[in-house]
Amino acid sequence: VDDKYNYLAGRDMNPVVPSSIDGIPVTSIGEANYYCRDLLENDHNVSNSFNGYVYYSSGNGSNVDRNKNVVLNSITLNEGIKSISGSSFAYNRLENVNFPSTLQTIEENAFLANLLTEVVFDPSTSLYIGKRAFNNNQIEKIVLNGDITFDSDLLDKNDHGFVDGGVFKNNPVTEIVNNTGKSYDWQLLLTGEEGEAFETGSLEIDGRKIEITKDET
Repeated sequence: VDDKYNYLAGRDMNPVVPSSIDGIPVTSIGEANYYCRDLLENDHNVSNSFNGYVYYSSGNGSNVDRNKNVVLNSITLNEGIKSISGSSFAYNRLENVNFPSTLQTIEENAFLANLLTEVVFDPSTSLYIGKRAFNNNQIEKIVLNGDITFDSDLLDKNDHGFVDGGVFKNNPVTEIVNNTGKSYDWQLLLTGEEGEAFETGSLEIDGRKIEITKDET
């Protein structure tokens, strides 16, 4: 990969993804660019961390030097970003993420195992969100605007024969604002187990009531 088309992010724990590099628009985050598995059971041993000096992809691929540890506390994604690849920000400590209106794809595991408490999507075109993209966070509120589509294979079994789907699984969600005009199987999105699709209403998961509403205009 020609480094001309990549940006060396270094060890910044609160990086801002640039809109362009040498005049070339930055349109995507490469796969596993910020994947950092700092395992608690290994007392944060950096040998179990898989990130370091990172490159943002600007349309021509990406490279990752996995020798040094970086754990992200926040990330700023500028307008112009169209895709976030699989596991890009998994296993960090992100509490807040802004999703630009230009975003079209969030692939599987992209924000797995972080500390997000609220996610708001307001795409200017259509947005696809892959399986497990936000599993294992602290999300209490989800806001969906515009044209949003979720992975259609959330019930597929993994290599061990278990269903390992969901998009927001293992989150303490209590509120969803659905302004898409679409019906979704909320139970499937939140638990990985099939339920019934509806636009607004409520459901109960593990004794927790979840309200699905829409903004009145």
